[in-house]
Amino acid sequence: MDKSIYVALNAMQSLKNDMRSHAQNLANINVPGYKTDLRSYRGSTYLETENALTTRAYQRAISNNQFDSSVGAQQRTERPLDVAILGKGYFFIEDGKNKIALSRRGDLQLDQSKELAAGQSYLTDGAGSKVLDNNLQPIVLPAYSEIVITELGEIYVELPDAVNGERTKVSVLGTIGDPKIPLQKGLSGGIEAVSGKKLPLPDQGAKIGQGFLEGSNVSSVHELVYTMDNQRRTEMVTKFLKTAREIDESSSKLMRPAD
Repeated sequence: MDKSIYVALNAMQSLKNDMRSHAQNLANINVPGYKTDLRSYRGSTYLETENALTTRAYQRAISNNQFDSSVGAQQRTERPLDVAILGKGYFFIEDGKNKIALSRRGDLQLDQSKELAAGQSYLTDGAGSKVLDNNLQPIVLPAYSEIVITELGEIYVELPDAVNGERTKVSVLGTIGDPKIPLQKGLSGGIEAVSGKKLPLPDQGAKIGQGFLEGSNVSSVHELVYTMDNQRRTEMVTKFLKTAREIDESSSKLMRPAD
């Protein structure tokens, strides 16, 4: 069989992976701080046979889980637990698998877990991941009547029994301005160091705005254009597969011995 069939099948698999990325982006277009998944970068190599024959070129994946790190649109919400990183930087979170990761999602919530004392709450993001402090420990907040988060990530609360509106510093949001290492999307959606690398410790290098929320950086127009382009490419590859099969069948008939 002509090796062109493998070229077409490889192209079909690449298109399938790209379509999955576009679908993921469109599904998360309204998720705060979501970063666009990028199509896998691919390089060309040759389809090698047992004799190192290089008659066909095909694509193979070089890097996966890449994302667009550009800042999404930020809007003022005036909600005390909405925070946005102004410029570069990330929050530190603990995902559902107890793994430390980075994130820019700032729609913070209070989780009154049963494992905490009465009145205490974990600080989590909208996905339920625990937000970590500058020592990479989950942030636990007491009951409060008012909360203030400074540009440096310092968390001050006014306790229910505070005198004259006195505020108490209870924690610090762990942040980093520039990780200075290659990053990738993890399976849980958090941003992690690429294989073989380790996330640096918090340096409090990010500037935080309370009452602001960063949206996703997904462009619906671009994603729809890419989706339509993928559909056209898929149709082309399907036609190519059909043609390759017809050629193979014709060749087989020619090679049959005469009756």
